[in-house]
Amino acid sequence: MTFEILSSLKSHIIRWPRHLLMAGGLCLLVACGGGGGGGSSNTAATTSAPGVTFSQVNANATVYSGNKIQLTPSYNYGSGVITWTDGNGQAQTRQVVNPGTPIDDYPTATTTYTLTVKYQDPSSVRPSELTITKNVTVTLTAIDIVTPTLSLASSASSVISGNTVTITPTVTYDSNKLSISNCVITNSVTNITTAASTTCPTLTPTITANTTFTMQVQYVDIRETPHRTFPTLQTTTIVSISTDPLPLTAGGALTTGRTEQIAILLPTNKVLVAGGTNNGTTPLKTAELYDPSTNTWTTTGSMAVARRGHTATLLLDGKILVAGGFDGAVESVTTEIYDPATGIWTASGPMTRGRKYHTASRLSDGKVLIAGGIVATNVGDGRVAEIYAPLTGTFTSMPLTPSTALMSTPRSKHTASVLSDGVTVVLTGGFDPAVQTTTEVFTYNATTPTSSTWATGPTLTQGRHDHAASILAGTKKILLTGGYTNTTEICDFTTFTAPVPSCSASTSMSTTRALHTSTNLSNGKVLIIGGTDGSALLKSIELFTPLGASWENYAKVLRTARAGHSSTLLSNGKVLISGADNQVSGVTTPTTELWEP
Repeated sequence: MTFEILSSLKSHIIRWPRHLLMAGGLCLLVACGGGGGGGSSNTAATTSAPGVTFSQVNANATVYSGNKIQLTPSYNYGSGVITWTDGNGQAQTRQVVNPGTPIDDYPTATTTYTLTVKYQDPSSVRPSELTITKNVTVTLTAIDIVTPTLSLASSASSVISGNTVTITPTVTYDSNKLSISNCVITNSVTNITTAASTTCPTLTPTITANTTFTMQVQYVDIRETPHRTFPTLQTTTIVSISTDPLPLTAGGALTTGRTEQIAILLPTNKVLVAGGTNNGTTPLKTAELYDPSTNTWTTTGSMAVARRGHTATLLLDGKILVAGGFDGAVESVTTEIYDPATGIWTASGPMTRGRKYHTASRLSDGKVLIAGGIVATNVGDGRVAEIYAPLTGTFTSMPLTPSTALMSTPRSKHTASVLSDGVTVVLTGGFDPAVQTTTEVFTYNATTPTSSTWATGPTLTQGRHDHAASILAGTKKILLTGGYTNTTEICDFTTFTAPVPSCSASTSMSTTRALHTSTNLSNGKVLIIGGTDGSALLKSIELFTPLGASWENYAKVLRTARAGHSSTLLSNGKVLISGADNQVSGVTTPTTELWEP
């Protein structure tokens, strides 16, 4: 550097006039002075160059394209300029305002930064401008630009005012590259913001107005040193409500209002409704037919015996078996066959025991299993089931021994589900004399029906009665909802070896309900309608989606609050809702409604 300075000054001296060089008192690179004998000697003057340094603060850090670097220019005096060529090939210049203070940049390609410090020689008569340069090369590491993926899901896009929804936030990211530093969810209606958290909380707010939920997330790339905070990510979801939701479509009116009736779809696509009570006490004999093509009801032949709390089973020949029920005096042993072709009822063989609130399940060979219920007084063990043979019109009682031929416990107001094999029947819950937490599994032996066996199934998470059960489409899983408990669970009978069948809690409905209905839809979802929450009848409807085990409140509601009604899936995909106890002096309603997909 000294050599460069001296060479520069020498070039200037050569160009100056000789008389100026000889002027008294002028000292450039030589000094005037006296010596012995009157002679003179010249010595070089000292030139002080500024101390210059130029460095990358995070020199040992991994640098990725577009991420921050810091450069520190430092010098004692003069003026500094940093120049470089950016990732687009454009020349860039930056003045150094405060030497020693780091300067930030975000290179997008490997870049050489040049610091040029200009200064003047303080010992020159005509000071010349000199320069000192320092370079810093920043080498970038290739990077895959990654960002988190946000989703903010609501269990329903539209709900009835006052109902709750589940807001589920999800942040998907590579934890080897990124870190979530902040997650906040804001409710636009109440303007309440969740506490900032590294995890995003699931919320279950009550919706009373159209609401926008906003999730904001901050993140850093942990591969950088120092970490760079990126702009906040954001996503939203909107839940709308109707303070006055539209009711379901009205169906034709029953000729007689009733509850505790049977309702069953006939091969003719008409719906048969029979029996029940219209005053909460007295059973009915009457029956009527619903025609979906005209949305009307017409009377058909009446049963020989009045009954409520009875069962109806579609036989393989298209006829309907009605069994038991309360006839106004006792639990009836009588059964009848309805012929849709004639509209006539014909007596069939009696059951071995009078029963009400029992179950009837058609087996693979067309026979019918009758199980449980409240049995008539003094008729024997309530754990005994029986099998109906359509060809003979007779019932055969299961033997008292061995013990595997008996149910483990008597029960009524339970559910019975026939699995896809047609020989396995699962009873769940029930009441007699206490709420049951047990399940029972019946395995049918078509060759020797009386050698069929009962086995105790898995324990329910919650004892229940007056609940509903639906087999999830294409599975051996049974969805149990409500009853006189609000829990929801799924009993999985996919295998009977290992692991053993089990029942486990599932995502619950938003509304407590019993005496509701559960209907399997053609799309695999399950429709839950009405019921009672223990204090009032309900108009609300919920949909269960097996994939993800999620619930959705249906936007429309019943025109009439109902419990103890029937829900029948029609061939056109609609669901007919008929009958119900409206809890007004025991009076029942004749109105019906249609749910449409």
